[in-house]
Amino acid sequence: MNSPAPRQVSLPELFERRLFRVPDYQRGYAWTTKQLEDLWTDLALIEGSSRHFTGMLVVDERAEPLWDAQRGKFHILEVIDGQQRLTTLVLLMSAISRALRSLQDPSADNIARRLEKTYLGQGELRRLKLNRDCNDFFRRLLDDEDGAGVPQNGAEENLSSAVFWIRDKLRQADDGEAPSLQSITDLIRKLETNLIFVFFEVDDEAEAGLIFEVMNNRGKP
Repeated sequence: MNSPAPRQVSLPELFERRLFRVPDYQRGYAWTTKQLEDLWTDLALIEGSSRHFTGMLVVDERAEPLWDAQRGKFHILEVIDGQQRLTTLVLLMSAISRALRSLQDPSADNIARRLEKTYLGQGELRRLKLNRDCNDFFRRLLDDEDGAGVPQNGAEENLSSAVFWIRDKLRQADDGEAPSLQSITDLIRKLETNLIFVFFEVDDEAEAGLIFEVMNNRGKP
């Protein structure tokens, strides 16, 4: 059987009824300030309805699906390529949600709840789980960025640095003040409307292994 053709999707479409899992053979979170700055610059340059190609996400569905309390089905996808970008966007949505809730505005709270449901999740329905090197720390950061504890390895240090870098950028959007509802909703619109991903789901484990070796030669042996 041939794999489905790659297709272009928006960020909400990417997360629609999907749970992403980073396998243990992948390296931990590796983005530093340079990659974060590149992403932020791309977002700043987006105008109007222009579409911005954000990269490829290659996945393999290996586990049985899960269901939520309303019997909604969630597909569990192993991330072969694209985990760094995916992790950063989840961290960004978490920071945006926290900024919205700090406004103490009912409409902001409603937006925050939607973002948390779509991009964060809870328990077994966490939308993104990283490999065992850093997933516990990642989960604690999403729950409480100031209470995640001391990083224990390079991946955790990068995650922690990314969270505080993102928080500072959100503040800078309004000249150092707490971000306004308008600036936050403008950023959400860019993330959900203008960013475009190439989504590719492979058919079998052998194909997944081959693609990983070709596309990501910096992973674990």
